[in-house]
Amino acid sequence: MKKKGNGVYVFVIEGEVSINGEILQRRDGLGITDATGFDLKANTDAEVLLMEVPVS
Repeated sequence: MKKKGNGVYVFVIEGEVSINGEILQRRDGLGITDATGFDLKANTDAEVLLMEVPVS
């Protein structure tokens, strides 16, 4: 993260991905907080948007 205390919002535009073993499909979103990293795997051809966001 560029700023301490921020998290990541993951949005799957197309396809299917796994994040830390959790499967996300088209139009699914996931917020990740209190993590120093995560594993992202594309299970199919996929388009994913990752956004660093402030966490309250």
